[in-house]
Amino acid sequence: MNYLEGLAELGVGGAHPGGLKLTKELLKKESINESTVILDVGCGTGQTAAYLAGFYQCAVTAVDYNQMMVDKAINRFKLRKLPVQTMKADITQLPLKSEEYDMVISESVISFTEITRALSEITRILKPGGVFIAIEIVCERTLRDHEKRMLTSFYGFTEIQTEEAWKQQLYREGFHHVRVEKPKLKKEEMTLEDTNDFDLSEKVDEDTFEVLVLHEELMERFKEKLGFRVFRCKL
Repeated sequence: MNYLEGLAELGVGGAHPGGLKLTKELLKKESINESTVILDVGCGTGQTAAYLAGFYQCAVTAVDYNQMMVDKAINRFKLRKLPVQTMKADITQLPLKSEEYDMVISESVISFTEITRALSEITRILKPGGVFIAIEIVCERTLRDHEKRMLTSFYGFTEIQTEEAWKQQLYREGFHHVRVEKPKLKKEEMTLEDTNDFDLSEKVDEDTFEVLVLHEELMERFKEKLGFRVFRCKL
């Protein structure tokens, strides 16, 4: 079992750095209203999409490649009676119209994909002047080859890029403005609503919990070499 499969089994919401609290802070800076059309790509169990649809009353589409995550997201939206369009799809081949969305949000998603193809799809479906907000892992210090292999094998990353490499790739894919933030996370400021939530599958394998333990061990081991950034990109 890999890391993403473990998250799906446990139904972890807000698994990205900063969780829902950071998401809320980022969205507050944007001009979102009832007419805004937003795509949450790699939506997981739908925590962010539910917040968007509930708080802003805007049109939200939620997409994930993992069917278990999609099912749990649909269940969340039904329980809260939220009209979120939900679908299973590959970010590199989205079954969506071009220039359809005002904003695309991806939270710890792109590093797990074919990055160039994923970014190309995002630029395709964004309207001119549209905004892409991505929370992504970055390499802070040089990783040795065996360290890269260990991390990519466990997490399924296709690449672990530096901040500068991310910026250059985003510009190459057609974004004209790329702003980078390095938020400071303060757990003591998080409310109960902002913490990770869980929607466990009926039968959770013991290996699933071992995956989470190994994740915590790796994050501690590589805390000086790995970080994250928020990339706000505009077409």
